[in-house]
Amino acid sequence: MGRKRPALFLASWGDNGVVRRIRISNPDDETQALSPSYLGPSTFSSTREDELIALQYHTLRSGCKLGMVYCTNRSSSTIKLTLSTNDDNVSANANVLFSERPSRSPRVLLTENGRKRLAVWLSYFHEPHGSCASLHITDFSKKPETIVPTVARPGQAKDFPGLYLDQLPPAPFVEYKGRPFLVTHSAWGSRRTVLLIDIENGDVVDLTPDTEELWSWTVLACDGEDKVVASRASLISPQELVVGRLGGGDSGPQVKWTVVDKPDLPESS
Repeated sequence: MGRKRPALFLASWGDNGVVRRIRISNPDDETQALSPSYLGPSTFSSTREDELIALQYHTLRSGCKLGMVYCTNRSSSTIKLTLSTNDDNVSANANVLFSERPSRSPRVLLTENGRKRLAVWLSYFHEPHGSCASLHITDFSKKPETIVPTVARPGQAKDFPGLYLDQLPPAPFVEYKGRPFLVTHSAWGSRRTVLLIDIENGDVVDLTPDTEELWSWTVLACDGEDKVVASRASLISPQELVVGRLGGGDSGPQVKWTVVDKPDLPESS
């Protein structure tokens, strides 16, 4: 919470609901690479609810802090926090997962009743807005891997140009052919399209290729199985809310989209 000094809080519900601020208990040269630092967006990474994947923002050497929303080059690290609650205090033991480049959008997939865990996040070069992102993954047992690297220059005009987005969807995971995949939107040419990413090998499939309608898409959430909620709009059509069902056979993954809501506009005379 907060823009100038973002902090992380743990809210507990029950008879005595309480909100506590989380503070790192083991600051060292790695977790405090640029001081002072602040904790940002996070997500639980365990069914025990005592472990988080979070972003740690750093200030510049000049003392300035870049914006949290659109400044993808804001200096930050992806860290794992193990929480310990004592009375009114919540301390966290921090373990840095990734600090090579500014990162954002940590997302966690829990399978097999939480026994299997995967964490993914985006990273960017120290460049201005709109730079190409990389997608990273870890299962917490080894060092993170880069499954979708930065694309410096596509080989052909229709080749995948790389990931261009500010944030991953809040719930980006689906299942296809018995395996987990990630769904997100990304700029491709002059519009945004929906991408299906194999988190095992990084293969990328365009689920909404360019048509004469020139739809531009935003992925809102996935259900963890085969459904995707998205919005779309074009130069001649206002936004529509759609639900897609992922399927397909030997020809590859495909999505059947159903419009669930759209503006009721009068026809022009």
